[in-house]
Amino acid sequence: MNLSQKLTSTVLLSALLVLAAASVARADSAFVGPVFLTGTGFGNVQTIMTMQANGTKKGGFESGCVGVSDSGIQNMTLRDDPSDTDLCQGPNTGGYEKQPPNFPHNFTYNVSNMPASQWVIIFNSDQPQNNSGSITLDNMTLVLFNANGTPASISFSTAGSISFASTSFESGIGKSGWAFQLTADEAAIAQAEINAGFSFLGLSATAHDSLGGPETFFLQLPGGVTPEPATLLLLGTGLCLLGGALRRRTIAAA
Repeated sequence: MNLSQKLTSTVLLSALLVLAAASVARADSAFVGPVFLTGTGFGNVQTIMTMQANGTKKGGFESGCVGVSDSGIQNMTLRDDPSDTDLCQGPNTGGYEKQPPNFPHNFTYNVSNMPASQWVIIFNSDQPQNNSGSITLDNMTLVLFNANGTPASISFSTAGSISFASTSFESGIGKSGWAFQLTADEAAIAQAEINAGFSFLGLSATAHDSLGGPETFFLQLPGGVTPEPATLLLLGTGLCLLGGALRRRTIAAA
């Protein structure tokens, strides 16, 4: 069955969920707004995924994926195992994950003791266009894996692409960023998947209009980094809770 829901924001953003054909169903995550933080560089926060295009590929397009491999190896990226297509979910191709492949750049967290309702994912764009211009997050998809590397039957994606017109306040490693959360309904679904054994959190993402990154995504844990008062005010207004369609599809048994 399909569950449709639409909650619109009059403050910053309204968008529709774009569902791409893939092995798992998708629900949207909500763009909350900016958080003004410092000291969130590598090793200081719970970084899930870092993507960076180098050399002749530097600038423009970046995509990365991290998860649990088919053989049960955690912190695995598509760059490490291009044959493991389950690592990338949503319209993300991966392959630009920053090396080394694991901590502090790419890491799958066991969230069995971290309620999904409390997750906040922070996107930090290190080098947006012209260092004071824009960057577009084409997609960010949260994926839950079990210990054997099987993705849950549903993942959570941003509702279409999001262009940040000005990132001057947060360009540079350790200055964050842009916050995303699950809505109450999606958090309940995610919690059910966690309780069923899909307790390792991975992430797939794609962005463009970057001068080479690295762009990072990290998990804000309960009691961790705290939004500034201005951001708390935005949260209080119910900023940008985006709606979409929820479809369930079971993964074929191996």
